[in-house]
Amino acid sequence: MSRATRFSQLSAPERTLVRILQSINFGSIEMLVVRGGEPVFSPEPTVLVEVKLDAEWAPRPARDIADFELHTEIIRLLAQIELLGGLS
Repeated sequence: MSRATRFSQLSAPERTLVRILQSINFGSIEMLVVRGGEPVFSPEPTVLVEVKLDAEWAPRPARDIADFELHTEIIRLLAQIELLGGLS
């Protein structure tokens, strides 16, 4: 399967994951369930936000944009999630 390279090409669960990643800026997501190669948000994962006291916080520029090119790291993350779906 050809991996999406734009936000608009993602499935709804993938778009939700990208928006969460954009909103936390620094941090992590724990206990994210994967089914059928897609992230699942029921039950909700734990979202941890890291506060960097020595840096100014600024929202991600693409956070409010309807469509944008995905960073290579996001494409790789989504590909890994898709692979996990094949293991179950």
